[in-house]
Amino acid sequence: MATPGLTFVSSSIIDPQRTSEELFNRSYDEEHLPDILKYPHPKAPKLAKRYKNINPESKNPYLALYPVIDASVYQTAATNNLAKDVSISKTLDNQPISDFINVTVHRYEKIHTYEALHSNFEPASHAAILVAATMEPGPGADQDCTDWYVTQHLPMMSMLPSYRRSTRYQRIDGEEPRYLALHEFASLEGFRADEALVPRLMGTEWRR
Repeated sequence: MATPGLTFVSSSIIDPQRTSEELFNRSYDEEHLPDILKYPHPKAPKLAKRYKNINPESKNPYLALYPVIDASVYQTAATNNLAKDVSISKTLDNQPISDFINVTVHRYEKIHTYEALHSNFEPASHAAILVAATMEPGPGADQDCTDWYVTQHLPMMSMLPSYRRSTRYQRIDGEEPRYLALHEFASLEGFRADEALVPRLMGTEWRR
């Protein structure tokens, strides 16, 4: 059975005086995403989700997620060909996108998904709020970290009223931090109301 994958792309505008946020979003939504999603390969991304960091100090405030049905596509020429074929933007004066936008790309394979029992959230829906957490267990602690996450941390998170779902991933290239967790919440207001409880989730004996 194929293991799903995820391309995680964070980005920032190099020169806001040269490239406005409106132009950046137009190039992304009207050109870049359609080019990626129509790419003629059966394992190429068919869905994209975009977010902007609510922290104004974020160095890479824009995020694009591209899930794929089979992470093995990252080991094929198709991945390099796709990156090359969408590297020029007509919206940005037919120049390389890298001249206007700083882009960091990480590729992952999926470990598992955990969903809140109280949620009627549709599996393919776009969460209003996404919290991305990367982590690297200490030497020899991978299994204990996984056990804590699955047995304690995610069940505790699922008690938050605005919580909907978490998906865990592992980096394809093995670089640190190797693990990524994407936690989805129903609304910004709900998430901010729940934030007061987060220290309790992170303060358990097992977590320490």
